[in-house]
Amino acid sequence: MKEKLLNRLIKYVQIYTPSNEESSSSPSTEFQFDLANELKSEMDSIGISGACVDENCYVYGYIPASEGCKDYPSIGLIAHMDTVRPHEGYTRDPYDAGEDPLTVFGLGSNDDGGSVVSMIAAFSHFHGQALPFNLMLLLSREEECSGEDGSSYLFREGGYFSGEGAYR
Repeated sequence: MKEKLLNRLIKYVQIYTPSNEESSSSPSTEFQFDLANELKSEMDSIGISGACVDENCYVYGYIPASEGCKDYPSIGLIAHMDTVRPHEGYTRDPYDAGEDPLTVFGLGSNDDGGSVVSMIAAFSHFHGQALPFNLMLLLSREEECSGEDGSSYLFREGGYFSGEGAYR
């Protein structure tokens, strides 16, 4: 299990996912869809129901509660998958995880990449089990510059996590 999770983090670090604070597009770079689609593919292979990537580059997953528990509260796991551009003082290749068996280098390794790996592992663990709650996963992009269509739109009326949304 440890090696599988480590390899997953190394794969994520190698995917170019910088956000661009000067862009007005959503997401601010199309590169972020590369990781989003990879994450969705992994979620599909685990069997997570409703795994999808939306037009704003948010990745969703859902494990419904057991029969009789559907109206119970939901637990949401939320992380972001973009990285910042490498700072001019960065001395390593920001998309090379390195060869050290004890340390993973690269931009995503110390940002939220570890959280993304852990959350997908949690979903894999709970998949197929009887749960007294709904388990939801949201992998967002651009926590620094998401603007009006940032994560808050998911909780507005009709959003994925609103009372009328697909994952409520």
